Amino acid sequence: MKIINPIMKGLSQVLLQSNNITGLLILIGILYNSIIMGVGAMIGVVVSTYVAKKLRYREERIDGGYYGFNGVLVGIGVLSYYEMNILILLLIILGSSLTCIIMNWMEKRGIAPYTFPFVLMTWLLLFFINENNIAIATQFIELADADIDLMSSLGKGLGQIMFQENSITGMIFLIGIIIRSRIGALYAATGVLLSSILAYYLSVPLDLVNRGLFGFNGGLCGLAFADQSNRYSFWYAVLAIVLSLFVTQGMVKCKLLPLTVPFVISTWMVMGAKRYIGRLK
Repeated sequence: MKIINPIMKGLSQVLLQSNNITGLLILIGILYNSIIMGVGAMIGVVVSTYVAKKLRYREERIDGGYYGFNGVLVGIGVLSYYEMNILILLLIILGSSLTCIIMNWMEKRGIAPYTFPFVLMTWLLLFFINENNIAIATQFIELADADIDLMSSLGKGLGQIMFQENSITGMIFLIGIIIRSRIGALYAATGVLLSSILAYYLSVPLDLVNRGLFGFNGGLCGLAFADQSNRYSFWYAVLAIVLSLFVTQGMVKCKLLPLTVPFVISTWMVMGAKRYIGRLK
């Protein structure tokens, strides 16, 4: 159980949950869509957790999966853009190892890391791989959608939190969230749908909307504010969701790879505003 806890909870923490069953469902959902990405997720969580243990970081944080989830995302993220080979495997191990070190550094300085360690390492790894031409890039197929498909946007938007463009995988993720937090599931679904609808009215290409690429950051923002103890949480969530959409749109227009940057920036901004308002009361 000591080994299982940080691994399964590391998987579940990608969706801001700390639950072994949620983690198992996440793994099942990934494997349903892609065996190789499931392998990448396991490599990432195991390596980052192992490094955190070796560096003797706080045991309760390790057991809660906090040092594993950024490693999960590095493992999946790299494999969503490049095919596996020995060099890619070594880079995933390196990147996953460094995420927990970056996370520990940020936490010591009072900065909420969220998925920033994953973003930083994945940007660096993708740049290195591309510049050195050490792997075959994954081919993306552009679809010509006639209209917005909210069910596709919801399922794939939830799946895209972990690079899974699969509606069934997204629904498995949603079940995993429900097991841990029904309010969390409601906020996650709201975040994805609200982002998708707004993206549609902002004339974002339907292909990107229906594939969930403009919804997953909103889903994460919703999860970050799924707190019943604060009566204003819903409105904080909505603000973060809307902000994340505009950050996503801005990054896409600047030809920058968004990953989960919109979620991180929007959540930092709204959390900061929330603390400031709290001090005024």
